[in-house]
Amino acid sequence: MILLGDLNSDVKTAIKPGDGDANWALLKAGFEERSTRDPLSCCLETSLMKFPEGGGTKSDFDHKVDHIMTGDPEEIGRVRQAVTGRKPRNGFWNSDHAGLFSVLKFR
Repeated sequence: MILLGDLNSDVKTAIKPGDGDANWALLKAGFEERSTRDPLSCCLETSLMKFPEGGGTKSDFDHKVDHIMTGDPEEIGRVRQAVTGRKPRNGFWNSDHAGLFSVLKFR
């Protein structure tokens, strides 16, 4: 099983109490990450996405809520991973989240 999703699992749980519950429940159930935490991929505030007033920088991506996980870590390995979309294109951001990318190897 491979799970992809915005799990609202911010690692800053002291700031957003309960926000990490989904992630911790999945990890406790044996799921493992197949994406990366470095660099971080979330989230731009709406005010930073406005053009031309906004802006936003890579440092505004300060936590992780998007995941690529597997419930079968022995069979599904991670070859490489990346985060895309951490800079605007033609003055606009595609989303408030950057994109995750993982190459997986099935044994």
